[in-house]
Amino acid sequence: MPYRETVLPPSCPGPFLDRALRWTLLMTLAVWTPTARSAGEEADPAAVETVPGDATAAVERETSRERALGELGMAAPPLEILHWIQGEPIDLNSGKGKTVYVVEFWATWCGPCLASIPHLDRLQKNRAGDGVRVVGITDEMDPEGVAGFVHEMSETMRYTVAVDDRGKTGAAYMGAFGESRIPHAFIVDREGRIAWRGHPRGGLEEVLGAILAGTYDLEAVRREEARERRRVELVNSYFQSVILGENLEEADAAGEAILRNASEDASFLDDFAWTILTHVEIRSRDIDLALRSVERAHRLTGGADPSVLDTYGFALFKADRIEEAVRYAEKAVSLSPNDQVRSKYEERLVRYREEARTSEK
Repeated sequence: MPYRETVLPPSCPGPFLDRALRWTLLMTLAVWTPTARSAGEEADPAAVETVPGDATAAVERETSRERALGELGMAAPPLEILHWIQGEPIDLNSGKGKTVYVVEFWATWCGPCLASIPHLDRLQKNRAGDGVRVVGITDEMDPEGVAGFVHEMSETMRYTVAVDDRGKTGAAYMGAFGESRIPHAFIVDREGRIAWRGHPRGGLEEVLGAILAGTYDLEAVRREEARERRRVELVNSYFQSVILGENLEEADAAGEAILRNASEDASFLDDFAWTILTHVEIRSRDIDLALRSVERAHRLTGGADPSVLDTYGFALFKADRIEEAVRYAEKAVSLSPNDQVRSKYEERLVRYREEARTSEK
């Protein structure tokens, strides 16, 4: 199956888009999609994965992450290539002890992939003397078309380019990690291990520098990845249950485990709370869990993050603590970073104030 295009690289600006992207990248193939930060509660159109109208169908989808066997530190699979379009063929085994490889999966039709090409070109140029070799692999079954594209990009695409052999390399790397979005890169260290993976413009250069300097702590990264995988499992389990309205005791346990797992991650806690509060297909909505999640995020951010304050206000509103909701919404408005964000926060604040006036009558 062809890879699907990543909507935007991780560094894209904008508080609402950033929120969608954080969740999209973390929950690449999860059964739920975070909802928009808007006055209404519609799903965010910027997210690639959307929740189908049939909630049962949504929760019955198997996720690639659950089936994936790959993990950082594993021996890098060989590159099974149908055509080497540019550069000498690569044998990973022959490079052990001397070469670090950046194996990137891309496609000629993928806009974010094209935006990453100059970055990878500079990386190859600047790090060639350090024993780094970049290879871009596409699964497009049109070698002539790919060759023509590479020729047109000759001034900014001077690294090795190859066409996958019927998706075998993609399956060994992308499939093993349950990843389907491109561009996506893997670093193979001098020991022949997969040491890192992610968006080519999402930390690759920094990690590569640490690997070359001998300061990269692979075991620490492995522990963090294991923690995030566990978080994915818990979040999937939680939302499967509350969307169907079944196994609610298991959902309660998963919710508590999520709060423990993400106890120091304010952005995650904020997003988790917001999704509980706004996901339109949740049948059993745990306002208390959302409130405790965003309260923790509020403490972690020192009460100075407008997104967290906005979520906190909404959670309080849903908990019928209207006066407190107004207070936190007012602070969110005062700290909003731009007019677009401010207008959305103000819409909710107006709603809370109207409810407060109605309650007083």
